[in-house]
Amino acid sequence: EEIMAIAEAGVTFEVVPGITAGLAVPAYAGIPVTHRDFASSVLFVTGHSANQSNIDWGKVAKSVDTIVVFMGGRSLPTVVEKLLMHGRSPSTPAAVIQSGTASQQQTIVGKLSDIDQKAKDCQPPAITVFGEVVELRQYCRWFDQKPLFGRTILITRPVSQTDQITSLLEDNGAKVISYPTVEIVPIHPNAGLELVIQQLSCYNWIIFTSSNTVEIFTQALRHQGFDCRALAFTKVCAVGEKTAQILESYGIVADFIPTKSTGEVIGRELPRVKNQRILLPRSKIGRREIFDQLQQRGAIVEDLPIYETVRPDDTGRIDQIRVIQKQLANGEVDMAIFTSPSTLANFLTQKRYTDDFDPVDSLTKLAATAIGHTTKAYASENDIHIDLVPDNPSMENLAESVVDFFHKTKG
Repeated sequence: EEIMAIAEAGVTFEVVPGITAGLAVPAYAGIPVTHRDFASSVLFVTGHSANQSNIDWGKVAKSVDTIVVFMGGRSLPTVVEKLLMHGRSPSTPAAVIQSGTASQQQTIVGKLSDIDQKAKDCQPPAITVFGEVVELRQYCRWFDQKPLFGRTILITRPVSQTDQITSLLEDNGAKVISYPTVEIVPIHPNAGLELVIQQLSCYNWIIFTSSNTVEIFTQALRHQGFDCRALAFTKVCAVGEKTAQILESYGIVADFIPTKSTGEVIGRELPRVKNQRILLPRSKIGRREIFDQLQQRGAIVEDLPIYETVRPDDTGRIDQIRVIQKQLANGEVDMAIFTSPSTLANFLTQKRYTDDFDPVDSLTKLAATAIGHTTKAYASENDIHIDLVPDNPSMENLAESVVDFFHKTKG
């Protein structure tokens, strides 16, 4: 239908074949539409055509093993009536799958004789399956068995940094909402950074406390015509394995990684720092713990702001933000993850686009997760209860901690 409309309008198009919902949705519900022992034939029919005279319901009812009905929610009673009238057994297994393949998928199982009553409150989109293959769901269901199935999790970190945690949470069945409350912006112009790059050999150590510092610092290196060789005479510290991996992607191998991925631990564990010149590129509003600890140990530390965190521009996103704020107000979000004090600060002071949304009140309706004790401390200062603080800030550990949290609080 869509192709016919755009073809008539003279618009060129390309068709990318996909898997029909009639196969994909039952598969996500653990129902194969064919099986060598139960069903060798399958018929697809649209529910809104249930009353049309061109469908031979006698053949549909008696000669096909599996019947898959598209868009059959409102017309389900009519479909059931037609099948029963034309001789299909009332005991035929049946299933209605609502919001198939989504994390809010629901599967209602019954018999032909009662499925319309069991699924009377089912909302579109929905697909209905009739046939013995429905019985296989008890063995084949998988999607709704995932540990985070049915959970909605809000991520507040910058869009450019959400891919990994989104994939990890979705792999465990969660619905992930990207709701960035901060944006990373390099400080430009930055005469201090330009000067430092010309004098890197003067520093004994350079400490990278986040992936942001790596990306922005290496970009500045390239902009001035340098590459990883500029660090040949300087030792490199990475705050954690993830930061070390990003460094390695630029040809830089970290000489030191602390036992715990925090600035405080770096300040304690970085070896032989007395009288050493240490460069600390970081956020404009970075906390002073690492700086103060290294100075107390006799290091000569140069604090170099290279980026700042700002509130994202809402232009072009207002409708999307309004929808998310309504979800938060209605308690439809199970968890919000704050990766830094600034993500929480901007969440609490965000502009409201719906009258019933209150940022502080919305956090009482969900589980709040803080990455790092500095984020938790900021939450405490603002009387925000934090339910989960992962012991390691890596995205893999975060996902595992979220799964474990909901497992313990299940029900």
